[in-house]
Amino acid sequence: MNLVKSVAVLATAVIGLAFASAASAQTPNWQNQAAYGYVELWPGFAPDPYGIDLVAGGDMDAGYMGCYGYVASGQPDVDIYWGGSYTMTIYATSGADTTLLVRDPYGEWWCNDDWSGVDPGMTFQGRGEGLYSIWVGTWGGTANATLWVSEF
Repeated sequence: MNLVKSVAVLATAVIGLAFASAASAQTPNWQNQAAYGYVELWPGFAPDPYGIDLVAGGDMDAGYMGCYGYVASGQPDVDIYWGGSYTMTIYATSGADTTLLVRDPYGEWWCNDDWSGVDPGMTFQGRGEGLYSIWVGTWGGTANATLWVSEF
């Protein structure tokens, strides 16, 4: 009887760990320092668009979040503090088919694929000031890319 009970307890613990791992794998870690830096952009910034070169892709399937492609699970690619309440457009360009994942200052997640050809992008209108954590993903592997931010 003790053996059966021990096996049941062990099985429950293993299942619990599996669910905990799946739950933690659902969102990338936005709290760590961004791999390619932190930028503050205020209305009227120059140059516009502002570009950041990076390597897109990663180890996490963004499908867990209802998004597209693979992104880095351990940290965002870029953190942008947006200091305006005007329109902000974020997009990426690459020779590869890339995707975009953004966590806005309100904790909401946004994603896009194929905004312009195979390049992703999105426009935030009136979302306001705050930290936008950004990942540029790929459909597999890694690729050189440029993340762009514009007021227009």
